[in-house]
Amino acid sequence: MNWVVRHSPGDDLAIESTGWDGDGRCLAVTSHGLRFWDGCSWSIAPLEGVPQSVRPRFVSRVAAGRWLSGGDHATLFEYARGGVSRIVRGRRPEVTFLNAAGTLDELAVVVGQAHGSPPMLFGLVGRCWLKALPLPWAAVIASLTQLDDEHWLVCGRRTDGRGFVAVYQPLEWQIDELDSGTSRAYLSCAVQREREIAIAVGAEGAVVRLERGRSSSRVLDGRPNLACAAIDVFDREWAGALGELWASNAGGAWSRVWYDPNWTRPFVSIHADVGSIIAMTADGGVLECQASLSRIQRS
Repeated sequence: MNWVVRHSPGDDLAIESTGWDGDGRCLAVTSHGLRFWDGCSWSIAPLEGVPQSVRPRFVSRVAAGRWLSGGDHATLFEYARGGVSRIVRGRRPEVTFLNAAGTLDELAVVVGQAHGSPPMLFGLVGRCWLKALPLPWAAVIASLTQLDDEHWLVCGRRTDGRGFVAVYQPLEWQIDELDSGTSRAYLSCAVQREREIAIAVGAEGAVVRLERGRSSSRVLDGRPNLACAAIDVFDREWAGALGELWASNAGGAWSRVWYDPNWTRPFVSIHADVGSIIAMTADGGVLECQASLSRIQRS
């Protein structure tokens, strides 16, 4: 596996959320606002049309060259390379939108929270808002991803200090927790919709795998604190932690495939495509592996 540093870590910014396009470019919410990674360097992403009072909190890819973002005052907006294309507002302006997955034209699920209130899940159908589902047992919803047309995978941390992974059905106003072991938090989840496979990863090496409705859990050797996840089209599963990357072939044993103790900020995002794996650290470092791997070996 030949890894190449595309951008050295150590930038004076913090990556808060990313949305990878199919060509390895990325729109990111950072501590310095919305930024665009073109494969070589970072640039400012313009936000004309979005009120200055709305700070973007997340970004997720919805189609080639299109992203969904949002933030303060219950504001969602769709973003393309040309800028903001449309804006949708929630019914409760005191709510901050923290994450979302889906599309504005069909069905989307949005994570929101108001000051002093528990996290909530909002369903949006063709710009019509469904009844919000509050989660009083949840302290943080860290990540969500769309499993299929009617189900979303949600993960985070409970108020009792345990991590959780759950499946949410917005049209049924129902959420069901999965057996998620003893991790104190799950921080990221990813899906390969065509093959009905999803994973959630978290603290102390915890991994929950969901395949065609059946879940299983495991803990990786060394118990690394996993902060990001991805699944490529060959069912290889990827996860990142502080200074290391891990991979598994189709639910098999996990191996550490890259390690460098000099990278002092954790990986927070992974883009897994055909023949290319790109991982990004919390301070904007970008590492890429150009390879079509038939197997994964321990480094």
